[in-house]
Amino acid sequence: MLKPLIMLAALGLTPIANARAYSINCGSPQGFQSFGRDVTVKAQGVWESLGYGHTRLNYTLQLAVDCVAGASCWASAKGSGKGVVANQDYEPVRYQDFQQFSLDPIPALEQGYMLLPAAVPETASSFRAYAMLDAVRGSFGATVPLLCRGEPVPSSSSSVSESAVAEIARADRIIQDDFGFPGLHLLANAEALEKQMKNGKADKVSVSQATQLAMAVIFDNFDAIEAPLTIAAHGWASTQGERLSDSLTRDQETAARQFLREQMQNPGTSLALHLGGIIKGQDYPPEQGESTQDNWIFVLHIPTLSDHLYWVIVDRRGSKAPYLYGFN
Repeated sequence: MLKPLIMLAALGLTPIANARAYSINCGSPQGFQSFGRDVTVKAQGVWESLGYGHTRLNYTLQLAVDCVAGASCWASAKGSGKGVVANQDYEPVRYQDFQQFSLDPIPALEQGYMLLPAAVPETASSFRAYAMLDAVRGSFGATVPLLCRGEPVPSSSSSVSESAVAEIARADRIIQDDFGFPGLHLLANAEALEKQMKNGKADKVSVSQATQLAMAVIFDNFDAIEAPLTIAAHGWASTQGERLSDSLTRDQETAARQFLREQMQNPGTSLALHLGGIIKGQDYPPEQGESTQDNWIFVLHIPTLSDHLYWVIVDRRGSKAPYLYGFN
């Protein structure tokens, strides 16, 4: 196992066993201005390493713009949401070593982003972040420096649970609360899962941890064979009358993620844990023949997006990075 772990470290990927979670509290400098307007930004939430380079941010953000002399006041705005990104450097040179989270829609703000350091700190610390605000009420934008404080908190991940029923319930909470899909449940045969868990004495990754990673991969991977995000990008482009090039822009990737999220909110979407049985007709064996003894295998179907089936493969021993692919 040592060799795969060394390879992951060389790639900048951290196995889930070392995942960390921090509460963060960020604020803009007093008196910060953009286009002559005082801008105040406050953000707080939980920033968590999911392992293998994936991080998640659950946040609330408050934005306030002071009144401008001779003009009407700008209303304050508040938003909350969730975001998942791979641990990659943000592109512009000025913001290297930062990762970008696209914020969910906020009133008065056309688009917003948070830039956090590329890696979750190992200890409680202060760190610099940025709020990137595009077109506040259509009038102006701003890149606001933020001073943040991070404190360790217990991770929402856990070791292998005592029972299959508890693990399925925990996976549901992750899907619904952490990733924002209140109508989506993990379809899993509790009896079959219980047997798998008892037989998997060497497991390092629980079903709930695997669910975190599977959801992260779904919203991160554009490069896999028939990836959901790639299908979503073409679906979004068709609604906008746009033609996509081989390389998507960051804005196009953001739009694709939002389009995928919208499609996955449809009641027909299903996410099943393949354990060798059939659940509601969606629990198909993986196209590339991966073993259930070695992997937690998720089957995703989004009928409003396409007729594809998608498989997300998470190594139960935690020695290989998760991956996905699709087939129709």
